[in-house]
Amino acid sequence: MDAPRPNIVLITADQWRGDCVGYRRGRHPVMTPHVDQIAAEGVAFRHAHVECPVCMPQRMTMLTGQVASRFGQPHNFSTRPPIDSTRTLPARLSREAGYQTKAVGKMHFIPDRARYGFEHITLHPDDYVVWLEEQGYGGFYRGHGLGGNEVYPATYPTPAHYSHTHWIIDQGIRFLQQRDPEHPFFLWMVFEAPHSPFDPPPPYDRMYDNFSIPDPVYGDWVDTEAEPAMFRMRRTMLKYDNLTDEMVRESRRRYYGQVSHIDYCLGRFLGELRSRGLYDDTVIIFTSDHGEHLGDHGLWGKITYLQGSVDVPLVARFPEWV
Repeated sequence: MDAPRPNIVLITADQWRGDCVGYRRGRHPVMTPHVDQIAAEGVAFRHAHVECPVCMPQRMTMLTGQVASRFGQPHNFSTRPPIDSTRTLPARLSREAGYQTKAVGKMHFIPDRARYGFEHITLHPDDYVVWLEEQGYGGFYRGHGLGGNEVYPATYPTPAHYSHTHWIIDQGIRFLQQRDPEHPFFLWMVFEAPHSPFDPPPPYDRMYDNFSIPDPVYGDWVDTEAEPAMFRMRRTMLKYDNLTDEMVRESRRRYYGQVSHIDYCLGRFLGELRSRGLYDDTVIIFTSDHGEHLGDHGLWGKITYLQGSVDVPLVARFPEWV
């Protein structure tokens, strides 16, 4: 008789700081009850650091278990030859253990619709934008005009149930509804949020209005000769120095709102697992591809090996019989 095989759900956020979760009880007043629940029922890592704090290389590392330099992708949109699709985690799970495999969300693969061993993929923004048009919201994705690396506070231009975060969870739930119940599954869901622009939908855009927002931390090397030239260049080129103190606080509020919106939607997915009797037979892992400086040291985004950029949440819950 074959040994039982657990289902596997890997949930990945984009640019979620490791200290912006409730179970860490840190400086940031972020509410994440469903991530906290997974942590309480499983294992919570408090010092999880990514290998490469850039979106695409880190995704390749997560797919293969190899460092980014191993397969020649040290940065986003590398033109190096693609990785061997037969040696990725989903390919091996499918070939060697009979798993159904599905990827949903911001996969950030090259080529764009490469499957890298997944049987099926549903992509953000590609498929999401098509769906928005079908719902009568064509042109509303980033309709506020901000680009993906702009950190000014904003509000998502559609109701919450038309947001990409909500849609990604809907696609994950649809997979649970349509999968073959005779086989175990591996589902990887990747959110675009809380990556900038910091634009949670209502009511999450105002969720932290009455909270005390901590100020960014600054090393004693900032604005001195000891500061790396790249840091000064990023602050100047990306106009971070133009942000007022109140704009920084408001951007942090919106970032927290995106985090809590993801957590709320995650609760919907966990509820679906329970209603289908899958929760106790499923490995659930939550993490991020990298962190977010969030104004610390005058920086935003990632790329550096400073704590805010490389520290990520990592929690894992396993069935009792595993």
